[in-house]
Amino acid sequence: FVIIAFGFMLITTLLLEGLSLPREQAKIKQQNQMVHQFLVNDLAEILLTGNPDVAAGFVDKLTQLTELQGIWLYDLQGKALFHRAQDILHTEPAFEHSTFNAYVKGEFWVSTDVVLSDQQLGRVVYFYQGRPLTQRLMNSLLADLWLIPLLILVAIPLANRVARHFLQPFELLATHMSSASAETGELSLQIGDESEEVKLLYQGFNRLESRIAESMNALHTELSEKAYLASHDSLTGLLNRAGFDERVQAQLTELKQKPSSIYPVYAYLDLDQFKLINDTVGHNAGDVYLRQLAHWIEEWLPEGAFVGRLGGDEFGIWLLDSRWANTQIQSLIDLIRERRFMWESKPFQVGASVGLIEVNRLDMPLMLLYQAADTACYSAKSLGRDRLHWYKEDDQDVQGHQRDIIALNQVRAALGKGPERFEIWAQTLAPIHPDVDDGLLHYEVLIRLRDADNQIVNPGVFLPAAERYGELLRLDTWVLWNYLEQACASPEHLERLGFVDINVTGAALVHPDFRATIEKALDTFDFPWHKLTLEVTETTAVRNFEQARALIEFCKSQGIDRKSTRLNSSHVSQS
Repeated sequence: FVIIAFGFMLITTLLLEGLSLPREQAKIKQQNQMVHQFLVNDLAEILLTGNPDVAAGFVDKLTQLTELQGIWLYDLQGKALFHRAQDILHTEPAFEHSTFNAYVKGEFWVSTDVVLSDQQLGRVVYFYQGRPLTQRLMNSLLADLWLIPLLILVAIPLANRVARHFLQPFELLATHMSSASAETGELSLQIGDESEEVKLLYQGFNRLESRIAESMNALHTELSEKAYLASHDSLTGLLNRAGFDERVQAQLTELKQKPSSIYPVYAYLDLDQFKLINDTVGHNAGDVYLRQLAHWIEEWLPEGAFVGRLGGDEFGIWLLDSRWANTQIQSLIDLIRERRFMWESKPFQVGASVGLIEVNRLDMPLMLLYQAADTACYSAKSLGRDRLHWYKEDDQDVQGHQRDIIALNQVRAALGKGPERFEIWAQTLAPIHPDVDDGLLHYEVLIRLRDADNQIVNPGVFLPAAERYGELLRLDTWVLWNYLEQACASPEHLERLGFVDINVTGAALVHPDFRATIEKALDTFDFPWHKLTLEVTETTAVRNFEQARALIEFCKSQGIDRKSTRLNSSHVSQS
């Protein structure tokens, strides 16, 4: 009997361990999301530069992640750029029999895309080592050893009763198991008092069966809810990026299996003037509008089409027939423009710019497909917004946008923790009339960027791209801080300095972070502040006059001469 009880405990433990596997996998995935967020910037730097040595603190971060036993980093071509594994047996990711390995060996492999600013740069594989099945079983059985004496105490009188009444109880049991009531999962045994133990045994078994069924149903419901949330946007109920990607990949697979002369179309929709709602009446109003918009789009969707929310105000739409895509998307643009949004009696008109690409190359990677539609959407915005634009490889606007993306990646890589590729240059400002020369240094500070080949990148290329994608504030902060560090390192230079001009964009002039940088610089550097001039464009100064005035008054309150915040000769003067 003890052997039977031990075997029953072993089988039950195996069953429960199997039921706990999905929860363990979900826990690992949640843990992996935090690990990935902790490492994603360093991974992106390695992928952008192709050199794992750029992330100086990356290995130190890995040593902090005791739960992470291995990591492999691949670029978009599948080339391994970096790997690290504590276990010498695991030199390459092994996804074969992943569920079996997770259950028996406690090995969990998680593959995650490395994405920076909605652009996939590569793929990283993480390895986590849990407890193997043998160890889990041993721990569970050891924890249940106290049950054995109790089972023995129960087994002795039960064994005597079963020995005395062996044939009759099991004959009755066989009769009832063949009855119709047994098919419902309930055993209504009509056994005399001498077989009460058998009756209690099966009543207990029925209760156990019921509890296991309840646990399975609850687990199934939980997994179904998590699967839905994993593929759908919580705000709008539309597909999220992961769910949309899965649907698109399924469409491409089906097209490969059943070729057709009619090609589908991918449309990338980006709202125009939506930010005005958030900035004017708050994000709650913006959320309400997005939910309304999702409802409108779902009502508008042609048969067989589907839509997903890819970002804050960005949507992906998959249409089945390129012949009607132009008319269909134009009708959606008109619908969005015509349906004004009212909030607290304030009307808002939102538009939409849409980039489209005909999917006539079924082997095109999703990242390139999305990037092409995004490029076409950028062209639609540059041509006036509230319109659609088809992707064409020879389109000048498309090529210009692609150059912007390359320049933007260079700027972001240089601003990161990798090798500094920015340089500060000085352009001398000399008086035209020699009698005005005071013998001091007067110059304007310029910024230059070197590419991976150590060649100077034309400022007319990377500065407009940085402005369009909101990186000029970081550039202005970098220039101001690094110039002050270099200048203050040479007191002799400061003695010979007459004045220095530093160009500042309007976005920096009115941004609280830039003011915080000036405040920190005042406390950090012993610089003759009356020799510093910040030059700002006229249009920004006029458009944000009150905010610009606030920064000027702050500089005056700190003892900085007013001319340190004056505008240059081609701009509106504050003096």
